[in-house]
Amino acid sequence: MSLNHCSVVLIDLDDTLLDFGAASRASLQDLFAQKGRRLTGEEMEAFEAINGACWKALERGEITRAQLSARRFAEFLAYLGMTGDPMEYNAAFRAGLAQSAVLLPGAMELCRALCGRVELYVVTNGFIDTQMKRIRAAGLEGLFDGVFASQSVGCEKPGAGFFDAVFDRIGREKRGSTVILGDSLSSDMRGGKAYGLTTCWFNPAGKPDTVGCDYEIRRLGEFLSILGLVPQYRMATPDDIGTLCDMVIDFLREKRPDMTEAQAQQVRAQRTAFLQAHLNRDIFGYLCTVDGRDVASAHLHVIEQPANLWHINGRTATVLNVYTVPDARRLGYAEGVMRLLMEHAATLDLSYIDLQAAPQGRPLYEKLGFAVQSGKNVPMRYSF
Repeated sequence: MSLNHCSVVLIDLDDTLLDFGAASRASLQDLFAQKGRRLTGEEMEAFEAINGACWKALERGEITRAQLSARRFAEFLAYLGMTGDPMEYNAAFRAGLAQSAVLLPGAMELCRALCGRVELYVVTNGFIDTQMKRIRAAGLEGLFDGVFASQSVGCEKPGAGFFDAVFDRIGREKRGSTVILGDSLSSDMRGGKAYGLTTCWFNPAGKPDTVGCDYEIRRLGEFLSILGLVPQYRMATPDDIGTLCDMVIDFLREKRPDMTEAQAQQVRAQRTAFLQAHLNRDIFGYLCTVDGRDVASAHLHVIEQPANLWHINGRTATVLNVYTVPDARRLGYAEGVMRLLMEHAATLDLSYIDLQAAPQGRPLYEKLGFAVQSGKNVPMRYSF
């Protein structure tokens, strides 16, 4: 399967999107603090080893989920030399987990980029109520087409029964156009490979591949490259004038919802004529394209005027109409367009670039080096 034509992504949750280790440590430390004991680093590592072994046993079908819940805390309490009800500890631990949702780097950006472009489903062995709460707490709710948890499905991942349940729901005909992305060789990769799915292993630590995964990534953003969803940035050509005008009209509709259709047509006509006469002479356009679709744009208008001490060569420029289509926002596309604009501007012998920053855009522009200007002069305008 060519991943450029992938239509379904199954994605693991713990240690792929959410940092389970951080959530587990926080919940465990808080639980035992309430019992009057502060766990050491060595004790925390012991729990992680016990917990991990229990989950592996569950994957192999050696214990049930109920046995896992009791065993991990029975063994850990014995290790600590403490007494107590393992199921009470387990319930408190899971309640703490549900409150913690630490996103791994790039997780939100990945999910936002995939949402609406592929069918995106979570596949997890975690307890369904806990996982749903963590998804909401992490701000990921609404980005998935569905969540499949072993507990609700009735079969553990990596068993074939788990994947049967998934494809019974989403359509068995989609099996050949599905890729599974996860961090676990034993659960995600071996299970997916045995079921005939394309596998992509999230392996930030660079461990050896003992399964033979189809793809391997170290950073979540690399998955977009595999899918062909990497943004492409370019300077606009005359063939792009229609696209530039369309995006400016959309930009203005957001800024001025009261704009009439007659006004929109007047702006479009003037913009089209202006760009046809001036594009790549004293006005430049920049575009971001993802999967064949233009998603962000900006303009740079170069102005030549009599020199003074503020623009010693008389050449300055203004950034105009930085815009990203609504469903592609907060993915870094506007920043990419601006960086291309600034790299090009550096070749134009300009004294400075200025812009008018909307409140939501100001952090980006400051990150890029733009500074708020202050002075005694008051901006004024006379309108005809």
